Amino acid sequence: MKNIFLAICLLLISSISFAQTATDFTKKDCSGTTHHLFSEVNNDTIVFLEFVMTCTTCANVGHQIEATIARLQNEYPTKSFRFYQLAYTNSYTCGTMSNWQGNNNFSCPAFDSGATLVAQYGGFGMPTVAIVGGPNHNLCYNSLGYIDTAAAGTAVRNLFKINGVNELSASDFSIMPNPANEFIQIKSNNGTPLSVEIFDMNGRLMFLGNKTSTTVVSTANWNKGNYIVKLRQDQQFATQLITKQ
Repeated sequence: MKNIFLAICLLLISSISFAQTATDFTKKDCSGTTHHLFSEVNNDTIVFLEFVMTCTTCANVGHQIEATIARLQNEYPTKSFRFYQLAYTNSYTCGTMSNWQGNNNFSCPAFDSGATLVAQYGGFGMPTVAIVGGPNHNLCYNSLGYIDTAAAGTAVRNLFKINGVNELSASDFSIMPNPANEFIQIKSNNGTPLSVEIFDMNGRLMFLGNKTSTTVVSTANWNKGNYIVKLRQDQQFATQLITKQ
């Protein structure tokens, strides 16, 4: 019986799924912010999902995911990356998730009650890891029990190549000052109005602006750190990292 149990565990740990399209969801995180997955992966955003239980292995994999995102963000400073940790079972409350995150120094959004989703993303793997991105909402990487950081990085790079976004030229807009203190000014340099969205590194929407040629955003009350500015001009997009000092 013990050998059968070990064999099942090894099968779960070694399984990798390569589904082509992700499973959508709309859920509130433990801070009360609503996330719609397919909306968030639009405009060239990559979302890393980790379905966890309160174990050391899940924490170790979570930190590997953070390191992978940091490397990719350094390679692609104009791209947007997000990391969400979801409970693998409906018996995990937000209190359980928050305590586990605090004990393991995680600050990304956490979600409770993820049993249905973890089943759709390949089953229980302690943890189950998925990476979603691209205009077709591709599930470009999926593993059970671990993350192959090299393979995950390659999957994201390939997704950028395959699903290239019609990008605005850097000469078409300006964002000043960067780093910022009290405000930033976002200006269209080609006369066509820009739509503006600004997110913190946890995916929280900090600013949403209508199409205008010049947008001034107050950053005086923002925490110090990095923020992601997403711009849209007709069917062209741009993403830029800014820093609040």
